[in-house]
Amino acid sequence: MIKFNHAVQPSQTYAMNQEPPAPKAPEDLRDWKAPLVADLDRVAARDRWGFAFMVIGAIHFTAFVLCELRYTSGDLREAPYVAIWLLELAAVLLTMQFFGGRYWWRATPLAGILGRLWGTFLLLSFNLTTMNSMLGMAYPEWFKPALTNLATFGFATTAYLLTPRYFIPAVGMYFAGLLMVAMPRHAYIIHGSAWLLTLEGLGVILERRRRRRFPEFVGKPRPSAIDPRNRHPEVAAEDFASLN
Repeated sequence: MIKFNHAVQPSQTYAMNQEPPAPKAPEDLRDWKAPLVADLDRVAARDRWGFAFMVIGAIHFTAFVLCELRYTSGDLREAPYVAIWLLELAAVLLTMQFFGGRYWWRATPLAGILGRLWGTFLLLSFNLTTMNSMLGMAYPEWFKPALTNLATFGFATTAYLLTPRYFIPAVGMYFAGLLMVAMPRHAYIIHGSAWLLTLEGLGVILERRRRRRFPEFVGKPRPSAIDPRNRHPEVAAEDFASLN
């Protein structure tokens, strides 16, 4: 009988007519994301992401109010809207950098995944508005309710990654899109209000969880000596830097 060495464990052998042993799997494969979600919760509490989301909600609402004012006044020039959206994006990124540090998306693995997810949402939203401008259709407002479909997909995917509770804003964005179709003249303010309610509610929930589950972070500023990429604040900054 011919025997071959196992590629991973040379000490083990098996015959040609035998299957190699299956790799050892975790006891419950459904628990693969539990430590990732727990780490995200800790980093979000440490860096006060809840308060950051509340600030971002106000930023979104302000931008949509400005767009609503320009639209209802009859100003359909594209340049002012593009400028508002670019300023809004810059304000959102600066807010996350202020609270989470320069490398906030590296602070925990799921932060990077969620950052890529919602970054894709922004790219597709810009693509929708660009196609709307290029097509010049008889009804040029179709892209506004379509944006809520992208938001619904984003929140639903976040729910799959984190917790089913994110299906609540996904459903909210779905109905916001229907309301925008029914009241197209006020689509901007409807969209802005939907984001405001979503982010303010999410921020309040995260802050309450922070006070209840992570009391060690309550009333304490984020230590500036900790590298923002360090997911383990008990490790000294110089030790973390040497490991990376």
